[in-house]
Amino acid sequence: MPEKETPGDKETPLAHERLLLLPALHQILGLTIWVERKLWLGDTGRKLKHLDQEVHSGQNELSAEILERFGRQ
Repeated sequence: MPEKETPGDKETPLAHERLLLLPALHQILGLTIWVERKLWLGDTGRKLKHLDQEVHSGQNELSAEILERFGRQ
């Protein structure tokens, strides 16, 4: 008497197609993150440097609080 096949015994072509989509989705996600960083985080370094200069010069309202918490470094 032959054994009955269960649905999980055979992989469907659809399962293979899904596996083929994973690298493409990975590339799309990477491209999306790269574009977002270029558009919205492009000048973050300059902004942080400017804020750091303000804090250390005492020209910022946060300067006193930061010096109180962390001291001069």
